[in-house]
Amino acid sequence: MRKITIVSLLFVALALIISGCCDKGGAVASKPKGGKTLASIGSETITVEEFQARINKQNPYLRARFADPARRKEFLDTMIKGEVLFQKAQSLGYDKEPDVLDRMKNDTIQKMINKEFDEKMKDSLVSADDVKKFYTEHNADYNKPEAVWVKAIQIKEKAKADAALKEARAKPEDQALFVELVKKYSQDEKTNKVGGDITYRTREEITADYGKELADAAFAMDKVGEVSPKVVSAKGVFYVVRLQGKRPAQSRTLDQVESQIKNRLYYEKRTQAFEKWLGDMVAASKVTRNDTLLADIKIEGGATPPPGMPMPGAPGGQGPTPMSPMMKMPVPPVQPPQGK
Repeated sequence: MRKITIVSLLFVALALIISGCCDKGGAVASKPKGGKTLASIGSETITVEEFQARINKQNPYLRARFADPARRKEFLDTMIKGEVLFQKAQSLGYDKEPDVLDRMKNDTIQKMINKEFDEKMKDSLVSADDVKKFYTEHNADYNKPEAVWVKAIQIKEKAKADAALKEARAKPEDQALFVELVKKYSQDEKTNKVGGDITYRTREEITADYGKELADAAFAMDKVGEVSPKVVSAKGVFYVVRLQGKRPAQSRTLDQVESQIKNRLYYEKRTQAFEKWLGDMVAASKVTRNDTLLADIKIEGGATPPPGMPMPGAPGGQGPTPMSPMMKMPVPPVQPPQGK
């Protein structure tokens, strides 16, 4: 059991070492130049600076372990074993395997996009004027008056409305009961189907659609789950009203939402800018293609989904996002600009 545990720990440590030699995108990281040699494995060396950099890339909780000199020795042992394994794999040609080369190509592309596009474009795609213009055009999204959410039983006869009110106020906290009363009494076809639900509305909106009396009754209630104390008469209809929620007025300044708007615009503009940047590179490259040969491609093990089921990756379908055949991955994730 102890031997199995030690072997398992070795594989975990090797995984950490291998991941430590790569940057966040997976590409092979460059070694710190110069420095004292801590160990040598054939023609390769591990320097003090490299060893220190590897440790400092670890999770902070793991990093704390290396205050113990014995842990540092174990870490160096594992780095040496990792290098021995890598050199052996190279000698056997595994670094030339198609899947390995594909991953290397993908990592290289990702690194180049991060450095040559995202880092250079992140501060220029969205200007302060763009943010201000968006805020002005969407002011209603950031400055909203108070609103309430209610459910209402709409009845044309006062006697039925009184009966519905009596039942509703017997158990005002019982939302399911109120929904049942809507089905039992409500004569409004539209709201009857949704349990009497009138979505969040401002006082002006409720007044325009249902009358001032209903707006006053809705905004007069304070406690969520409260049922109006009396039947409300508005525009020739009687209402029993239950308060579902209250939303206080919202007022957010440009400074408060600047970062949010900038990130939103960046995502939108980044896609267009990336397509142009990539398109220009393709146009400047010597590309030849023979699409007629695509008909000769044989797909092994393919299956047609049953009628009515969308293809994987298609709108409404299940399965992975369609991938770029060269990159073997979706378009690289966007890195939003930092700061305001």
